[in-house]
Amino acid sequence: MQRGKMDTSTCIYIDQCNLKDMFVTDSKIFWISTYCTGEKQSKCKLRNYQVCGCTAPDKLLPNGTFLGA
Repeated sequence: MQRGKMDTSTCIYIDQCNLKDMFVTDSKIFWISTYCTGEKQSKCKLRNYQVCGCTAPDKLLPNGTFLGA
């Protein structure tokens, strides 16, 4: 693995993540493939909450925006 680059395997927090419950459409596939199994795992705002043991705000998306805002 290159320095500074995160492994693109599935995020270890995916089972606790509220993202999977926010969508039932193809949007879910986009978010998961981009942030949960993609190169943007380290930039995921939901993941940052899990890492510190905190609860993410409702409707927070991985890019830091809110669903419906």
